[in-house]
Order: sequence, then structure tokens, then C-alpha cells
Amino acid sequence: MAHRQIAISYILATIVFVFLARSFSVAQTDRPTTLMVGQECPDIFLHNLTTFDDDSVSIRRFRGKWLLLEFWDPSCLPCIRSFPKLDSLQREFSDSLTIVLVGHNEQASRNLISKFKARYNLTLAAAFDNKLFRMFGISSVPLVAIIDDRGVVRSLKFPEELNSNTLSAMIKGDATLLSTPEFDPIAASFDIMKPLLIAGNGGPDTAFLQRSVLMKWNPSIPARAFSHVSASMYGNHVQQCGRAIEWLYYFAYKDTIYSYPSTEHDGILDNYGEYWMQPIIKVADPDKFKLTPGTAEGFYCYSLVVPKEKATTRYIQRAVQTDLFNYFGYVGEVATRKMPCWYLKVSSDARKTLTTKGGEQVYEDNGYAGFTFVNVPVKEIIVRLWGVEQLGPPFIDATGITGNIDISIDTDLSNFDGFRKALKEKGIELVPGKKKMKVITIRDP
Repeated sequence: MAHRQIAISYILATIVFVFLARSFSVAQTDRPTTLMVGQECPDIFLHNLTTFDDDSVSIRRFRGKWLLLEFWDPSCLPCIRSFPKLDSLQREFSDSLTIVLVGHNEQASRNLISKFKARYNLTLAAAFDNKLFRMFGISSVPLVAIIDDRGVVRSLKFPEELNSNTLSAMIKGDATLLSTPEFDPIAASFDIMKPLLIAGNGGPDTAFLQRSVLMKWNPSIPARAFSHVSASMYGNHVQQCGRAIEWLYYFAYKDTIYSYPSTEHDGILDNYGEYWMQPIIKVADPDKFKLTPGTAEGFYCYSLVVPKEKATTRYIQRAVQTDLFNYFGYVGEVATRKMPCWYLKVSSDARKTLTTKGGEQVYEDNGYAGFTFVNVPVKEIIVRLWGVEQLGPPFIDATGITGNIDISIDTDLSNFDGFRKALKEKGIELVPGKKKMKVITIRDP
């Protein structure tokens, strides 16, 4: 809980989604030697396997075929959406490679895989092994480790880079497609709570473009960021890593509390529904904001440290705004407009049905595979809806339910239309509407 309040890594759908998936810090104690691209895999084991005759299998068993390990997490939407594509590739290349989904050894991961395998008839093997994340230096997901038929780690790739053509070329030995020059797994020890590039944290101190510190992002630095400017929470510095220009501006000009919906467990203040969830770009040359999937081009790391005696939230926020204007030359503005939203509405009968019968609170959350809630606020549903549609119109509670609810949903929550249909079956309808919100605009000076 305390850690989450200190550093939040949240998904932004416009960023190429290696970067966009949930990031996590690798503990610097209990850390085995990280495998590097070009090294032969030692005789390590994949543990807690499904779709295999053994619970644990040596990686040597896959010699003679290529092995793709996709590292994923149940809170990572791009990970979940890649499963059908990977399953199709597994069927197509069954004679020459094996694909294994590698998740953390936790019940949520097991539950999600079990439900999705049954729902979509997936043939993919799955392993649940925390040590493999550390061994391959995985700091963000989704990410695929590619091991050739001789057991050599050949590349780290984003799932969107894999298709029938690229896999065929890799297996035939296309060195260009197998190269991974930008990745350095050793940098997984990057600490978001320490200033970037000081004492080797994230790279050498000569890599910056200007100081504050603005540098081109190297994906060996986890794509992580402070959620908002707050001197009381973060002290006299702020950091954004793996962020495109528009999201640097959004960070600089939005409110100084959380902008996403927080759950009852978080116990933190948020202003979800008060700000439009993405910046609006109004510039003469919008091509400067375009990103190339699968590359780090157009992404930056920004770090600002101010004197402690000047470290107020407002001072830091204005300093960030000034830095961005000085380098990128765009002006940020905040104005109030009527913007689209989704209103959660219920009939009087549904309100009675949903109103909790009381008892102990139950939070049985299966990630994108569904949930069962007992005696919880309506906002818990809004949190799950936001997880699927983070940058679209916000979800506003208009149910009129003042207390808690009981509800169970068993469907594919990664599909918004399916989620909406499942809610309607429970009496909760998503109705399009409009609401006054603050909108951040990026324009030419």
C-alpha cells in the first residue's frame, strides 16, 4: 500500500505496449545472475507448468526447437490481448518452436490462465515462476525472450513484433530481426525513487540532453513514472521514464492528485472524472507526436531535482512546465469543456437487487477474467472499467446507490463491449453523456 502511493506505473494506451504494461521493480537482494542476449541458457527449469506431462521441465528439453517465453502479468491488458495471437502462431509453427506463457507464481495468474484457456481453447503452455523474471532481467511486460534451437538467448522482443513472417525469418537466421541492441537487462535495478543518472542509476551521468535531466529513453530503463507532482509525496524531485511528449505535458499541467479512480483499499484522494484522460494536440505539425511501434523513438526520460528549500508542489509544477516549453516549444493550457462520459445507471428494481445484503466484504478479483464483490462500493466497478478503457470517456456513477453492492461478473473483461453487456445483464447500464471537465491542450506558441 505504502509503496503504491510512492510510485505508480500506469497504462497509457497510446504508448507501444511493452512500455505500457505494468512495470515492477526487481529486488536487488536475492537476485541471480541475469542472462544476457548471446548467452547459452544454463540447465534451468520452468516450474509449475501446464499442458506438459511434468510439473517442472528443464529448458534443455526444448533443444532442437526454438523457445519463446512470453513474460506477462494479470493486470497487463496488452499481455492478455496477445494470447490468441501467440496461440495462433504456436499452432502454425508447432514443428519448429514452443511458446510458453511465463507468469508470476500467484493464484491470480493461475486463475486467469485457467479461465482464458477454457474460454478461447488456447493450446499454449504456461509456467508460473518468479525466478525466471529475475533471471532474464524482465522489468516490464509484455516481453518475449527468444531462445534458439541450440539453447542460446537470441533476443528480447515485444509481442507486436512477432508475426508469421518475422518468426519464419528469425528461425531461418535473419540477424537483423534477431538483434536487440537497445536492451540491457542489467539496468533492471533502476530505482524510481532515486534521481535519474546520478550514481549510475539508469545509465551514465553523461547521457542527458539538458539538466534538469532530459534524455532520450533507453528501454533498459523501466518505463515508470510518478503519477503527479506532489512535494509532500515525492520530496524535491519528479521523474518520468519512457514517456512521449504529450504525456510529459499531461503530467505537468494536470491536477496534483491522482487522476485515475482509486479503490477503497487505496484510501487515497483522486479526481477521476474531473479531468479528460488524455491531452488534446493542436499543433501545426502533429507528425512530431507520432510514434513508431516497437521502437523507443519519440520517448523520453525527464528528471527534475530542485533545492529542498524551494520544494513546494506549485514550484515544482511550474519548473516542469518551463522545462518542457524550453525544450519542446509547445504551450500547455487547461480549460473547462463539456466532454463525453459514460454514466452508470440502474433501474429502481436493479438498485434493490444490487444493494448489498451485508456481511463481510469480499474482493474476489480474477483480473480480466471476472470478479465477485460482496459489500463493496460501486466505484470498484468503475476501477475495473477504467482498466479496460483508460483513455476514453470516464465512467461516472449515476446509479443513486449510496451504500455498497453485491455483484459477480464472469466474462472476458479485456473486451469493453463484452464487459458492458455483462453489466447490463446485472442491471447496470452504461449510458453515453457529457460532463464538464478540465481539458489539457498542447498548442504552438
